[in-house]
Amino acid sequence: MKVTRVWEAPRVTLPYSDEQWAEIEALGHRVDDDLRTHDVRLTQGGEPTFVSVDDRDGAEWNTEAMGPTKRLLAAELLDKLRLKYGDGGLLHYGQGKWYPGEQLPRWSLNLFWRKDREPVWTHPELFADEHKDYGVSEGRARAFLAGVAKRLALDPKYVFPAYEDTGTTCGASASCRPTSTPSMRACPIRSSASASARCSRRAWTSWSATCCR
Repeated sequence: MKVTRVWEAPRVTLPYSDEQWAEIEALGHRVDDDLRTHDVRLTQGGEPTFVSVDDRDGAEWNTEAMGPTKRLLAAELLDKLRLKYGDGGLLHYGQGKWYPGEQLPRWSLNLFWRKDREPVWTHPELFADEHKDYGVSEGRARAFLAGVAKRLALDPKYVFPAYEDTGTTCGASASCRPTSTPSMRACPIRSSASASARCSRRAWTSWSATCCR
């Protein structure tokens, strides 16, 4: 009596042979040729997931929105893509998706370049290094936006401080279940008592600018 496999699937302990890889690559080139011949344009949708090879089981790569290395590695990857595909392009770090239950939105790292290869940005040395702390303060943010408004010939009144909506925050906090905890992400405040204490403090501040005349 013996037991044999009905079908032997390639795996780590029995990978594809060199000949099989050559056939797969040749087939891929034939598909590419057919797509070009028929003028078929492909776009990539969804979100390709990258995980750190050094800490693939870390919380930031599985359950947490951010962590100690995720943004640094993302910035390094984006810069390599810029040099490979979009040299002369413009880097933009902005707000990404905001998932239910999370207090803050995700980051969205973007690269914009022209198809004709004309540079959009000619001073890559002015891009901030994610590994450095430049000590940016509220005052510097305000001065920067005021300078942008001036150069765009915008009325400086459109540069103004933006505050946390304490009324909405307090109302949401008071409606939280008493058993809610920060780890449950149901509400950032444990009870209405702590909400009152928090709302008595000065609201968080950031600086915003609206691009209109």
